[in-house]
Amino acid sequence: MPAWLLSVALCAVPWPQDASALPNNLVQTTINVERIRLGRSAHVTAEVEPLTGEIVLRGAARAEAELRRQLTGASLCTLLPREGERLRLRCAARNLQAVVARDRRGAWLEVRQLRGIPTGGPTTVPRTRYPATLVGLPDEMAGDIDRVEEALHARKPVTARLQALLGGGASGYAALRLGDVALEEGAPALAVAWYREVGGLGALGRLAAARVCELTGECLTRALDTTFSSDGLEEPAASEMVLRRARVLAFQRSPAQGAEVLLDAISERGEAATCGAARALCQCITLAALREATPDDAHIALALYASFREPAQGPLAWELAWEAADVAETLEAPAAAATILAATSVRAPARRLDEHLLRTAQLYLRSGDTGRAQAVVDYARSRVSPKALARGPWRKVTWEIARGRRERADVNATASEATAPADSDVDIARALVARARAQTVVPAP
Repeated sequence: MPAWLLSVALCAVPWPQDASALPNNLVQTTINVERIRLGRSAHVTAEVEPLTGEIVLRGAARAEAELRRQLTGASLCTLLPREGERLRLRCAARNLQAVVARDRRGAWLEVRQLRGIPTGGPTTVPRTRYPATLVGLPDEMAGDIDRVEEALHARKPVTARLQALLGGGASGYAALRLGDVALEEGAPALAVAWYREVGGLGALGRLAAARVCELTGECLTRALDTTFSSDGLEEPAASEMVLRRARVLAFQRSPAQGAEVLLDAISERGEAATCGAARALCQCITLAALREATPDDAHIALALYASFREPAQGPLAWELAWEAADVAETLEAPAAAATILAATSVRAPARRLDEHLLRTAQLYLRSGDTGRAQAVVDYARSRVSPKALARGPWRKVTWEIARGRRERADVNATASEATAPADSDVDIARALVARARAQTVVPAP
């Protein structure tokens, strides 16, 4: 049985009564499919890195020659230089899915270029609890909606409850949530069918239209701005739509545009209200914006990073700090770059710790702070091998510190300031970010 039909068969959600045909998941959500043979490689896994257009293959090192043979100039992806046991493909689109399957001839990779935006993973918009007021039901029915929302939050079966609401005043709400359940169970075509049952009126209609656009790409070239507008929506629908808009813009146009939406929302609503329940999504958009920063939008990405209350937390903390330091350095703010790295030194991967601490010390030196540079060197002596510290770059840092001490004998700092910057350091970093932002804004004529 085809995979798309199997996903529909296994889904507990029924089809709407008016559905005239059984849509194909692949046809409805996919522009292009490319299948690449991986030979007899065992235990191969594929992971699409969010918003980068890159696919990481693990366990496929023996298939490198076969991949190079198959990935021609007409292919969707190209093979990048090998990274140990990992292979990396760079593709011509951000909106990708990658699946590894096996048959009698071995493993193969299926790369799908989607019509809309990828579902699942860290860039997913988390489910929002909808109050009965959003549905527009009378107070006596509020308990029904609350019980369904509680069951959804607890990951309990709700299909029967939602079906019982069809045909009444809560039909639109039931159709929307049946679509959400179908999508989570891997049946996007079924989800689209239910979303279309919601209708186009009210907050629920607008939320359903956004979901359809995300899956089918119908509005991405002609009505993106209106479909994903949060104007006139009440909470929590407004905050959800802001996240959906930021996500679609990051995938469809540029991460910088998605980052700008998040930055504006944080300025208006606060960081907790905007990204508190969607930290993974916000971090993914910020990371992509930092990596692809240009002179015109670098200030947006860096200001968004600086707006997070705890940027040193989360699975992407180190990657975010490294890229943010890059952008700060580009904007000629070495003190801000050093502060960012110093705050995340404990998050640095073991294989990159030497490089991380060396760069932190060098940035402190560039900013004229020999005291904190020395503190980083002292910290490195307990974390980095003596062989690494004997290399030329570390010796140069030590020499420049000694020269700086002779020139500025009154400069002093403690080791704790290097690994956990004081509030004043963070304030300085934010001020430098603000200054960099102001410097890149084109003055009005």
